[in-house]
Amino acid sequence: MALPYLVYKKAIKDDFKQLPFEKLLFLGVWCCEYMDNKYGSYLNELGHEKEHKILTDAVLFLWSVIDNPSIIEDAVIKKQLKVLRNIDIDGLDFAKPKDCGILKIMEGIENTLTYIQKKDIEDIFACTYYPLDVLNAVMNSKLDPYTTPMKSGIDDPFFKEELDAQKKLVEYLQSNEKLTSADKHIFRD
Repeated sequence: MALPYLVYKKAIKDDFKQLPFEKLLFLGVWCCEYMDNKYGSYLNELGHEKEHKILTDAVLFLWSVIDNPSIIEDAVIKKQLKVLRNIDIDGLDFAKPKDCGILKIMEGIENTLTYIQKKDIEDIFACTYYPLDVLNAVMNSKLDPYTTPMKSGIDDPFFKEELDAQKKLVEYLQSNEKLTSADKHIFRD
């Protein structure tokens, strides 16, 4: 069972499109923070403390942008992207949940930095899907290896906690509340 990206995107795109740049950026950084908190320490277990620090520093940079958007400079974003893209971790497998979590942290940070550059909402759609994609890996890891995963709908209870957290945040952002880095764990247990 898996929640396909296009099913997710169809369900959220209208609500996301109502949000301005800064609030969509918050949503992306919030997902990166969550993913780093949930899966980042696994990098340390694998002996990749340096790479984990790069990811953590990138998330901290993104929070500083949330708190002070005037620091956005193209050269700084390009430098952040270059450092991120130079991370080389061999042997990670998208089918393994923890490995998938690490890879999705990296992709999420890259998408969020790219969103700052290009302001393409597709980057935020992708970033907010990544926690669900890791759940897809969790779900699929429990299947017999000879079983073809079934597609799952947006209402599958397995994804409820993550979808509910995202929905609450989007509703909060739609109410014109300004959020800062102090709110990085809002709607997360």
